[in-house]
Amino acid sequence: MTQINGKLNWLTGAEFGQNDRCGPFWSARRVMSGVLHVVAVLAVICILWSCGKKGPPEPPSGKKPPSVKDLGFSISATTIKLSWTVPPTTAKAKSPVAGFLIYRNQASLGLDDCPNCPIVFKQVGDVPSPRAEALDRPLIYTQELETGYRYIFKVRAYDDDGMAGRDSNLVQFDF
Repeated sequence: MTQINGKLNWLTGAEFGQNDRCGPFWSARRVMSGVLHVVAVLAVICILWSCGKKGPPEPPSGKKPPSVKDLGFSISATTIKLSWTVPPTTAKAKSPVAGFLIYRNQASLGLDDCPNCPIVFKQVGDVPSPRAEALDRPLIYTQELETGYRYIFKVRAYDDDGMAGRDSNLVQFDF
């Protein structure tokens, strides 16, 4: 700004040195241009770098033990009996099935259902795999039940290295 005839007037770019490489207009534009370029590059990097679902690392699916597909159950008095057969080991599996982990979800029947909520399971048992001569017989796991709950059970096979396979089919019932 300059003062002409007692009034303050704004200078034009030419008067202030806009075309002069040392002028403040050129410097402000250059700084803003540089900042915008940096922000644009960082945005592109963030978008490209953060793709996909994050979670615990998992080995390739071919190396996992096979999953149980025939989990069934029966209830007698206050005891549940889960049964399943040992799935055949695939050629891609790293090692044969060493055992089975049993998981349970137990929720009070008085609570409202939440169809979109995740099901939280707790490990409640570990059943070792039978010897080769007994592989054709079903495996059995039993547990006492409490009344007034909705139960969901699942089984996961694991190998000698402790690597777990995929979840079995779920069994669900109210007791």
